[in-house]
Amino acid sequence: MLNRARNYFASFDRRLWVLAASWMVNGLGFSMVLPFLSLYLTKVRGITMSQVGIILLIAGLCRAFGQLVGGDVTHRLGCRSAIILAQVARVASYVALAAVLHFEGPMPAIAALISCSYLAGAVFQCSADVLTARLTSGQQRVEAYGLSRVGLNVGWMSGPAIGAFLAKTPYSLLFLLAAIVSSTSLVMIFFLVRGVGDTRSGISTRRTMTALLGALANRTFLVFCGAWLLMTLLTSQLVSTISVYTTEVTGISKFQLGWLYTVNGLICIVFQMPMAALLKRLRLPAVMVMGALIYACGYLSFAWQAGFAGLIASVVVITVGEIIVNPSATAMSSLLSKPENLARNMGFFGLVRGVGFAVGPLVGGVLFDVYRGQPIRLWTVLASFGVAAAVGFTVLGMLRGVPRGQTGAGPEVRDRS
Repeated sequence: MLNRARNYFASFDRRLWVLAASWMVNGLGFSMVLPFLSLYLTKVRGITMSQVGIILLIAGLCRAFGQLVGGDVTHRLGCRSAIILAQVARVASYVALAAVLHFEGPMPAIAALISCSYLAGAVFQCSADVLTARLTSGQQRVEAYGLSRVGLNVGWMSGPAIGAFLAKTPYSLLFLLAAIVSSTSLVMIFFLVRGVGDTRSGISTRRTMTALLGALANRTFLVFCGAWLLMTLLTSQLVSTISVYTTEVTGISKFQLGWLYTVNGLICIVFQMPMAALLKRLRLPAVMVMGALIYACGYLSFAWQAGFAGLIASVVVITVGEIIVNPSATAMSSLLSKPENLARNMGFFGLVRGVGFAVGPLVGGVLFDVYRGQPIRLWTVLASFGVAAAVGFTVLGMLRGVPRGQTGAGPEVRDRS
C-alpha cells in the first residue's frame, strides 16, 4: 500500500507540487491578514460595517474582473511569467499596505491597495489553473486541481491561527509578514517551474476582445458557465449566511462557529485527493451533477439543525459536495477549451466564479432578512440554486463536444529542464 501511494504521488509532474505549495503559501499569507481586516477598520479606524462592506465589494469585483485580466496576461506572456508578475504585484501591495497602515494613511488608499491585492490574487489563480491544465492529461486533471485545493486549504487553516497568535502585534506588521511569506511563492515559481513555453503571443487588443466575445458565442461553454454561476450563488453562502444563521438563529458561539470551518478545511485536506481518485473513472458531467445535489442537500439540512452536532453533520455533507464539484468544474472548464483559447476561457470561467461569490452573499443576506424566522423557506430557496445547477450540468452532459469522461490529450508541455 505504501508503494502504491508513493507511485501515485510520483505520477504527478513535480511542477504541480510546486504549484500546490504556492497555493498554500498564498492562502497562508492572505488568511493571516484578511480575517482581521474588518476588525481593524471598525475598531481602529472607526468606520462603519457598511463602509467595510463597500470596500470589500469593490475588492471582490476587482477579483472577479481580475480573472479576465489574468486570462489575457497569461495568453500574452505565458503561465510562468504571469504568475511571477502577479506575485510581485501582491507582495508590493502587502508592503504598501503595511506602510499606509503604519502611518494611518487615508481610507481610499487602503481600499485601492486591498483591491490591487485581490486583483493580483485573481491573476495568480487564473494563471495557475491554466498551467495545471497544461501540465496534466485530461484523466489526471481533476486530481491535479484537487491537489491545488489541498494546498490552499492548508494555508487557509494555518493563516488565521498565526494571525490570532500575533494579535497584539501591530496590524501593519502582519502585512509585512504576509509579504515575506508570499515572496517564498515567487522564489519557488521562479526557480522550480521551468519548461512551460513562456512566449509572448503578440495578440492585439482587438483580437483579445474577439476571443472574449467568442467565449460568449460558444453555446456549450456558456451553458457550463451559467450552471456554474448558479452553483457559486450557493457555495458562497458558507462564509456569509451560514456564519450569521448559526450564531444568531441556532445560537452557537463564535468558538463553535470556528470549529465548523475547521471541520470544512480538514475534510478538504484529508479527503480531496482520495475522492478525486475515486471519481476519476466516472462521467465528468455526472460527477458535477452529483456534487451539486449533495451540496444542495447539505444546505437544506440546516433548516432542521438546532444543535452543534447537527450543524457539524450539515457542514460535513456540504464539504463532500465541495470536494466533488469544485475541482471537477475547473477541470471541465479546461477540457471545454481549445489550447489556443485555454487562458482566456479560464479567465472567463474565473469571472463567472468571482461574480457569483460577489453577488451570492448579497442574495443570501436579503433572503435571511426576509425569511429570518422561517428556516425551511430560507434554506429551500438557497438549496434550489444547487438543484438548478444540477439541471444545468445535466443539460451540459447532453451537448455535443462535452467530454463524458475525464480523459483527454496528454500534457501540452513537457519537462525540458
